[in-house]
Amino acid sequence: MNDFDEFKKSLDISQDQYLINFTCSTNNKCFTKEERLEIYKQSTFAIITPDEDSFQENFYESLEAGAIPVICSLNAILPFDEFVDWRLATIKIPPSRFPELHFILRSISVQDLLEMKRKGRFFFENLLADVKVLTRSILSLMRFRLQMADNDEVIQPSIPLYKTINNSIWEYPSFISTATRPPYDDEYLGPSEMPVMSPQYAHNFTTFYLHNYKLWNDFPFATSTSLKFLPNDFPMPSDAEFNEDVSFGMRPILPGSGVEFSKAIGGNRRREHFTVIITTYNREQILSNTLERLIGLPYLNKVIVIWNDFKRIPTLSAWPRLRVPLLFINGTKNSLNNRFIPYKEIETEAILSIDDDLDLKQYEIIFAFRVWREQRDRIVGFPARYHARFGDTINYDSNHTCQFNMILTGAAFLHIFYLQAYTYHMPQIIRDKVDEWTNCEDLAMNFLVSHLSRKPPIKTTSKWTLRCPTCKESLSNNLYYFDERHKCIQFFIKVYGYNPLLFSQFRADSVLFKTRVPSNHQKCFRYV
Repeated sequence: MNDFDEFKKSLDISQDQYLINFTCSTNNKCFTKEERLEIYKQSTFAIITPDEDSFQENFYESLEAGAIPVICSLNAILPFDEFVDWRLATIKIPPSRFPELHFILRSISVQDLLEMKRKGRFFFENLLADVKVLTRSILSLMRFRLQMADNDEVIQPSIPLYKTINNSIWEYPSFISTATRPPYDDEYLGPSEMPVMSPQYAHNFTTFYLHNYKLWNDFPFATSTSLKFLPNDFPMPSDAEFNEDVSFGMRPILPGSGVEFSKAIGGNRRREHFTVIITTYNREQILSNTLERLIGLPYLNKVIVIWNDFKRIPTLSAWPRLRVPLLFINGTKNSLNNRFIPYKEIETEAILSIDDDLDLKQYEIIFAFRVWREQRDRIVGFPARYHARFGDTINYDSNHTCQFNMILTGAAFLHIFYLQAYTYHMPQIIRDKVDEWTNCEDLAMNFLVSHLSRKPPIKTTSKWTLRCPTCKESLSNNLYYFDERHKCIQFFIKVYGYNPLLFSQFRADSVLFKTRVPSNHQKCFRYV
């Protein structure tokens, strides 16, 4: 009891607020569950001891309410601690150091406190929240113990828009376009080659070892099946591209400047392509113009068009024929969430999400792709946005600024893993809100990626807004468009329990951008 007296004395001297109750019922439960949760919500720490009958329940409730569990034991067994690193969200101290506890807790920095509270709630939501989540966690634990590869991944079926004689999902009425790239967009950007798939299920067994920690502690919802692709696989050493034993698929960049750079993809990784996903509704000619601008684009695996005007077939008689497969999918309902469905036809890790009125130059796309290959767990793109506080409210802002925390997914690269997370693991209430307002799916994806990666997005080039002068109809022209986006940000913050968006104060340009080079050299890109 002397140890406790010392602890309480320290609390009194500091004038920190605390609640200590020794008059609980025989099963050690103080107050009702609702009352306990309310107390935990107002607390930074919850001190619990493993010898109590209600230890697990107290531990569970403190995580649920966002309080940091302080466990007076080094030997306490915590849920799934075989794989989950509870040091990220809890504090364990030996009983002998209990007199120092108050000093230890007060020494923790604010940023560490906030991260531990966030991580504790994250573990709760993805491992313990309800029977369904807990069952998934238990089955994942058994799968990792038995080292069982499992490709029973949820795959969204795709319904072809056009019904053809051969019932092929790849057939569509087409014509050979005579459109040519304008002189300012005709630079050589890469080789013309057959579509390249990203290697699938390449980490089936290293998942249990090399990637074990990252999966369980950063993406615990993704441990129940073997993943096609990991968003955080490792780059190869820079000399690997010249070692014949491991250089297969590498495309090294020869010494030199822009000419040599444009001939190969380089980047400490094997060559890869990207998939373009376009969501459209009732704008056939605008979509056709956008498809024409993709003709001849290097490193393109395929283009998938999601037709959200599902009650009718396009009236346009034919579409421009591309060098790569073009797939039209019936969205089955008019939902902006369709943009992020991980259809089985997607065979690449890299996804370029674009609007149907895209007006990006090919060199801008290829540069952004090269940037994304080095920052695969982030959103990389063009139109940057941010949130700002006005009075007591946090609002969406599209004005020019020197810092941003969102990249609009109407022109952005992201990893297919985030499509899987958005469609199957992000809180359903967020997707419902997107459908309710027909708005904010891009904000929702930014919230999700920042929540999982704890990194800001990356903006490329000076392009700030993607305008479509010929577009008569646009969601952004809606009178309530910006009001809804204000409300979306405020709503998403409530769902996550904090604001996961992180600011960035720089943009990415190519290495020799605005650099004077000798006349016999060439820049990496002409304009970026």
